[in-house]
Amino acid sequence: MAEVALFPAPAPLILTSSSLRKNGLPFFSILDPHTYPSIPGKQWHAQKSAFRPRAGQSSYNKRTEERQAMAAMKAKEKEMKDEKEAERQVRNLSRG
Repeated sequence: MAEVALFPAPAPLILTSSSLRKNGLPFFSILDPHTYPSIPGKQWHAQKSAFRPRAGQSSYNKRTEERQAMAAMKAKEKEMKDEKEAERQVRNLSRG
């Protein structure tokens, strides 16, 4: 039985003036960094992603739960501070 190739062999690349960038490097070299590891005249920084300010929004129920947890934590902290202040006042009265 004859072998059938699953993928056809790639066609040879023919560079035309439309496939070249202004600095003379082929356009596909940008897509394949192994062809030209450092491309002169091009940015070497990583590409930034789009700014999406609404991407981190949560549902109303989740925000409500977070607010309740924060309020409970604040109440506990206030209670602890009040206890500490009361102990301080007792110490001050016993000194004076």
